[in-house]
Amino acid sequence: MKKRDIDSFCIDLKVNCRIEYGHIKASSTIDLLINDKSKVEVEGNVLEIDQLREALKIDGTYLIYNCTCGHHGCAGIVDGIRVSTEGNLLHWEDLDARDVFVFEKLTIQVQLNKMEKDLAFFNKKFKEFRIELDTE
Repeated sequence: MKKRDIDSFCIDLKVNCRIEYGHIKASSTIDLLINDKSKVEVEGNVLEIDQLREALKIDGTYLIYNCTCGHHGCAGIVDGIRVSTEGNLLHWEDLDARDVFVFEKLTIQVQLNKMEKDLAFFNKKFKEFRIELDTE
């Protein structure tokens, strides 16, 4: 079997603040970059964090991306991503986009932990400074 290069994996958290009618409002978006290309934000999808976490634990097929409306089929996501583990490597076969990726499992775990830590920090600061979270 031909040895494959490791693909890059990055979770990008963006926090935006704005003033609306005299109140500060904040919102956040989470993007997933694979090999420096957006798999979520550019395609109008969202990252399903719970599905990604589960895929790190158990091999199987997961719906890691979702349409912003909540219906996978709307975004053309029907079959999902088949995930299998081989040592410290995570193999992804995107059954809808017909892409194959290989990641270091630890890289994904580190990215998830950092994103959750950053979100907790921002949420604490939002409460501290009475910044309203925009949930739209």
